[in-house]
Amino acid sequence: MRSRYCEERSKWRSVLAALTMALALGLAMRAAAQLSTTTVQGTIYRADGSPASGTLLVSWPAFTTAQNQAVA
Repeated sequence: MRSRYCEERSKWRSVLAALTMALALGLAMRAAAQLSTTTVQGTIYRADGSPASGTLLVSWPAFTTAQNQAVA
């Protein structure tokens, strides 16, 4: 037979696990909601004046601001 202490401890672990999952889900949803895209439109020309074609790749590595704010 389990002691009352063990039962209470088990209940608190379940509550803590549920709160942790809710927090993680909330943070993930908030991060997804903050994503935005920007459309860049224009023509790139070669040195000889002819229009260029191809794929442009833009990357933005994550960093931390001076105020210790994370920027993804």
